[in-house]
Amino acid sequence: MMTNKIKYVMIILLCFTAGILFQKYIPDIIIFLKPETSAEKPFQESTRTPVDMNNIKTGRVMFALVIGQSNAANYGEILYRSKHSVYNYYDGRLYIAEDPLLGASGTKGSVWGMLGDSLIEKGYCDKVIFVSIAVGSTSIGCWSDGRCSIILKETMNELKKNNIKLTHIFWHQGEEDNYNNTPADIYKSRLKKILDTIRGYGEDAPLFVSIASFNPWVKGKPEGIGYEIRRAQKEFIKENRNVFIGPDTDTIVSSFDRFDRVHFSESGMKKYSQLWINSIIRRRK
Repeated sequence: MMTNKIKYVMIILLCFTAGILFQKYIPDIIIFLKPETSAEKPFQESTRTPVDMNNIKTGRVMFALVIGQSNAANYGEILYRSKHSVYNYYDGRLYIAEDPLLGASGTKGSVWGMLGDSLIEKGYCDKVIFVSIAVGSTSIGCWSDGRCSIILKETMNELKKNNIKLTHIFWHQGEEDNYNNTPADIYKSRLKKILDTIRGYGEDAPLFVSIASFNPWVKGKPEGIGYEIRRAQKEFIKENRNVFIGPDTDTIVSSFDRFDRVHFSESGMKKYSQLWINSIIRRRK
């Protein structure tokens, strides 16, 4: 029979192993399983480098609104600080863009500063401003009718009050609705409501819709891909005016590109940025 001493050792080992597994996997699962939670408080503006708003009144300026869930927010593996004239608009003020971007949830990195630098280096524009309000773990219903819709309306009011016209709108969302098995027609109707909300503020900038559904935690989908969500996104692009295809991030799913199986590693962020560049430049042509 097993002695009490051996039993205690085995219990300790089991607890230790369980603790490691919990730390490694559970936080990532929660990203998709928890309900719509409030965004983390943004970092204090006092830690950021302010920029005079007059700086963006000249030259070729790209002013982009970023909405969606975690892969559009601050959940990337590395922190990035812009090298060129890339800025973060938040609460009526302008700052040099550095991760985590003010306005979005999460405390890690994002693709946007990297994207802005690349667009300037390629000569697409002279200055880039991101208004990032993406919130991790949010469904499309949150943005059409829930608390995220309030965030969106408050942001649109702020932009209108300051006479700011958007040049681009970037939508990256779908992973949560893949988990929820949202039907394509419902997804499209909710996305249309989001677009109508933005258009209602007089903003006619092109909307770029990411083809995004990959969620490694969904049941019954070994690849983690939500084909119903992908179909909804593609149909919405075809059925609506001034709406264009964005990155297909379901093509960036290797363990090298998703450091926690869900969010982008440094290599994944670079690939994601390049896909955005391709979509933006393709539309201009």
